[in-house]
Amino acid sequence: MDRLKIDRSLLQALSENDQRCAIVGAMFKMAHALELQVVAVETADQRALLHSLGCREMQGYLFSRPLNGEQFLNDLRGLTASA
Repeated sequence: MDRLKIDRSLLQALSENDQRCAIVGAMFKMAHALELQVVAVETADQRALLHSLGCREMQGYLFSRPLNGEQFLNDLRGLTASA
C-alpha cells in the first residue's frame, strides 16, 4: 500500500464540522508517519484545507465527473489537440 484515499463521506461538510476535521487531520498524520500519499478532494474549499494538511494528490468531482473509457479518451484527445 502506498496511498490512502479519504472517502467522500468524510469530506462532506469538512469545513463545518470540527470533529470531522480532527479525524481527517489525524488520518493525514498517520498517513505521513507511514510514508503514504493521501488522495482526496471534492470542492475548492476542501482543496485549500486538504492542501494545508499536506494533501498533494487530488481527485474528485472538482476536477471531473466519473468518465467511462471512451469519454476519458475523448477528453484526453481534446487536451492534447489544444496543447
